[in-house]
Amino acid sequence: MRTLLAQPIKADDKLTVSVWNHDELSVGSLFTIYNTNESFGKWLLVDERGVVMLPGLGPVRLGGLTCSAAQDTLRTLYAKNLVDPVVVVKVLNRTVTVLGEVRSPGGYVMEKERVTLGEVLGMTQGLTDFADKSKVEVVRNGVSYRVDMTVLDEQRANAIVLRSGDLVNVPSRNHKALAQRANIIIPFASAITAVALILSVAGK
Repeated sequence: MRTLLAQPIKADDKLTVSVWNHDELSVGSLFTIYNTNESFGKWLLVDERGVVMLPGLGPVRLGGLTCSAAQDTLRTLYAKNLVDPVVVVKVLNRTVTVLGEVRSPGGYVMEKERVTLGEVLGMTQGLTDFADKSKVEVVRNGVSYRVDMTVLDEQRANAIVLRSGDLVNVPSRNHKALAQRANIIIPFASAITAVALILSVAGK
């Protein structure tokens, strides 16, 4: 699948805006003790027009911009009253789901603007012994892309940029079911052998 550019801010995104050394202008600041977590912290909701209400600025249209571009926009606006403002914009509700043969499947928050397939698989604490690395799937907007991780080095795996809402599925190798059945069959066979041995001894 092709490498994608950074994802733009869209309606209903939850943003934090941090302005260094200016708590009165920050919402969910990274630079203070305030929590920036989506569930418990402070954040701004982007409306259907792509606009957010910012302290000291009022309504500002950030929809359609990447976080980096939004930071540049706000830096220019704040610079009218501040000297060399440091601004950080984060989106809190971007997630990707990982299923299948990984050690910790589930939903993962995309902390950075650019998150790669290799990084997300690393968040899951790695693949299980049964993972079929040649048939990893990335599902985006109902379209499935197959990624052969056996032929990708770390650099190329980190060139595959994921987007919020993507689903990554790591399928099982074909012999997983056989291996699991073997774990049941072998103890069962051992039990039968033990019973046969007891019966043979008892019969003597």
